[in-house]
Amino acid sequence: VDDGSCEYQSSCDEGYAKISAEIPEWMIDYVLTSYYIEDGDTLNYNCFYQSDLDVLQKFIDNSVETINMNMDYNGDGIIEPLELGSQIWQNGRLFSFTGYSTQLSGKIPPEIGNLMNLNRLDLHANQLSGKIPPEIGNLVNLSQLVLSENSLSGSIPSAIGNMVNLTYISLGENQLSGAIPPE
Repeated sequence: VDDGSCEYQSSCDEGYAKISAEIPEWMIDYVLTSYYIEDGDTLNYNCFYQSDLDVLQKFIDNSVETINMNMDYNGDGIIEPLELGSQIWQNGRLFSFTGYSTQLSGKIPPEIGNLMNLNRLDLHANQLSGKIPPEIGNLVNLSQLVLSENSLSGSIPSAIGNMVNLTYISLGENQLSGAIPPE
């Protein structure tokens, strides 16, 4: 919204209620989104951090030819960010993302480093390729990182040493080379 205001319209027994209000500064990067259950009925409306949704969309865009369409819960023929894998959101930010065996392919987008509240990332048993982006080191709240059973190559980025809360890491069954960085 260009002018910083937002209009909400809701249906009531009496008709429509229209409320105009200024959007608080902290909400500018959030988007109000509905998500659906399998039969297509609206389940809930929530605010999600747009940057976090954008990262999930990058994974979808990279995997358009391989992605598991069984995740298309609303049946529109398109996998949307909130349908991708298993997700836990806290305060509008992605807290846990499991994309186990969802047939993700292509490179891990460097924008992965924008998921600042992410605590758990599990992308094992996919078709991810290329190098692990150094931006993954920005995930300082991450406690579990699982990237095993992909086609990742190159060396493990030393930026992983920035993940001070990391307690579990699994990178096996890839084509990674070199030693685990001392960091």
